[in-house]
Amino acid sequence: AAPLIEVRRGLYPSQLAHARRRLGPNAMVYVEDVAVPPSRLPELVEAVHRLAERHGVQVVSGGHAGDGNLHPAAAYLPGDPSAERAHRFFLDVMREAVRLGGTVSAEHGIGVLKREGLRLELEALGSLKALELMRAIKRVFDPRGILNPGKVV
Repeated sequence: AAPLIEVRRGLYPSQLAHARRRLGPNAMVYVEDVAVPPSRLPELVEAVHRLAERHGVQVVSGGHAGDGNLHPAAAYLPGDPSAERAHRFFLDVMREAVRLGGTVSAEHGIGVLKREGLRLELEALGSLKALELMRAIKRVFDPRGILNPGKVV
C-alpha cells in the first residue's frame, strides 16, 4: 500500500512539474475534482482529452479509478490567455461529469471556482430548491452574513 500512496501523493507535484517543463517556471495548474459512476470513468477520461484539445490546454490526469474520481490538471500561465482557456475547459469538464451522472466535486468541496458547477449539478438533478434551503439554514446561524461572505452558502 505504501508505494501506491506515494504515487497518489506525487500526482499534484508531477502535474505541476509537467506544466513547468511545457510552459516555463511560472506555469501553474488548475486541478479539477470531479467524479462519475466508476463504469462511466472511461467516457469521462476520453471527454477530458477531447475538451483539452478543443480548448487548447495541456492536461495531465490522475485520480481514483475505484470511485470514479478524476483530477485533470490544465497547465496555464497567470495573466495569459491560457488561464482563461483553462477556466473554460473546467466548466466543460464539470458539465461532462454531470452529463455522465456524476458530480462536480468529488472530495474537495465547492469553492468560489465551482459556483457555476454547483448550479449546473443542482439544475440537472432538479434540486435548486436545496440551495435555497441551505441558504435559509445559514441565515439561522449567520443572520448578519458575516461568515464566509460572498460564498454560495
